[in-house]
Amino acid sequence: MIGNYTPETAVLIAVGELFVVILLGFSTALPGVDRISRRYFIAFFSILAAEELILTFDLANMISPKIMALSKVLIFFEYFFISLIPVLLSVFLLKYCGVKLKKSTMFCIVLVIWSAFLILLICAQFTDKIYYLSSDLEFHKGILFPLLLLPILVIMLINLIILIINRYVYTKRIFIAFLIVIVSSAIVTIIYAFSADLAILNISFCLSTLAMYMLIVTEQINKHIQQQADIAHQKANIMVLQMRPHFIYNTMADIYYLCEQNPKEAQQVTLDFITYLRKNFDAIVSENPVPFDDELEHARAYLSVESTRFNENLIVEYNIEHRNFLIPPLTLQPLVENAVRHGLDPNGGRLKIKIETHKTINGSVLIVSDNGPGFDTANAFESAGALSNIKQRLEMMCKGTLTIAPRAGGGTVVTVVIPQ
Repeated sequence: MIGNYTPETAVLIAVGELFVVILLGFSTALPGVDRISRRYFIAFFSILAAEELILTFDLANMISPKIMALSKVLIFFEYFFISLIPVLLSVFLLKYCGVKLKKSTMFCIVLVIWSAFLILLICAQFTDKIYYLSSDLEFHKGILFPLLLLPILVIMLINLIILIINRYVYTKRIFIAFLIVIVSSAIVTIIYAFSADLAILNISFCLSTLAMYMLIVTEQINKHIQQQADIAHQKANIMVLQMRPHFIYNTMADIYYLCEQNPKEAQQVTLDFITYLRKNFDAIVSENPVPFDDELEHARAYLSVESTRFNENLIVEYNIEHRNFLIPPLTLQPLVENAVRHGLDPNGGRLKIKIETHKTINGSVLIVSDNGPGFDTANAFESAGALSNIKQRLEMMCKGTLTIAPRAGGGTVVTVVIPQ
C-alpha cells in the first residue's frame, strides 16, 4: 500500500513486525508440533515478516525524498509476497495429507495459475490499466486490477477443493482451521479487489492464519500429550508382562512344598498369588487411575507371597489413614517390590517396609519407606526403570509427583503426592 501513511499506520507496522518476530520464534521452539506444521508456520511468518519489512521501507520512502522507481519496486514485492501465502497453504494442505507434490495434479495447476499471476504482476509495471502511482506516490487501482487478484482467488478455490476432497484425513479441528483461512481470505480478497486498501488483506491473512495457528498447535499439543500417555501406558503393560521369572518360579516352588507341609498355608499363598496376577493383568486394560484400595490389595498380595519365602526377615507395617483417592495402576506394588529387591538381604537382617497414607490440604500423600541399605537417590530414575515409569505416569495421569530420599537411620523413602 503506497499512499498517505498516518502515525497510527506506522505504529501498526511496528507492532506487526514485533508480533511476527515473536510468533516466528515461538514456531521454531514449540514442542509437540509436527515437522510439516512447524515448517509451514515458520515459512508463513517469514513471509509476513518480509511483508512488514517492505511496508517499513515504504514508510521510509514517504518520509524521505520520494523516489518513484523505488515505490514501484516496493509494490511489486508486496504483491509478490502476498501471492506466496495461498501457494504455501496449498503445499501445507497436500503435505498434511501425505501427498507428494511432484505427483500432485492439483499442485501443478496451482503453480501454473501462480505463474499467470507473476506474468500479470510484471505487466503491471509497464501499464496503468492494472495499477499506477500518481505524482505524489499515491496508489491507484486500474480498470484491470481485479484481474491481478483473480489467480489468487482461483488458488484459494483450489485449496478449498483440496480440503473438501481430503476432509476425512483431517480431524474436525484441523478442518475448521483450514476452512477459516481459505474462506475468510477469499472473501477479503474479493472486497479488496473493488474497494479498501492492502492493509485489510494483510490483516485478514494475519488474523485468519493466527486462528489456524492456534487451532492446529492446540490440536497437535493435545495429540503429543496423548501419545506420551499412550507410551507410558505401553511401558506399564511391558512392565506387567516382564514379571520377574524367578519370582514366579520361587512362588510356584513354595506352593509345591507347602502343599505337603502346610496345605492350608499353600491355599492362602495360591490365593494371594492369584490376586497378584489378576491385579497385574487388570492394569493392562486400565486407561485411567484406579481407587487406592485396588493398589493396596495388589501390594498386600505381593507382600504376602514374599513373606512366605522370607518369613520373619520381611516385616510390613501399614498406616493407612486415608484411602479415598485415585492413583495410576501399578504404582504402589512396584514401589514395594523395588524395596524388597533392593532392601532385602537373604543372609542379612530384617527388612522393614512401611506403607502409609495421609490426607493434606493439597491432596493425598502415599509414602513407602524401608530400612534397607538404600541406593543412589540422585540417579534413582536412571538406574531404576520402574521408578521412572511410575513417575512419568503419575505426571501424565493425575499431575502427581514422585520423590525419592534417603531415610534417617538408613534406607529409602519414596513419596507420592496426588493433587486434590
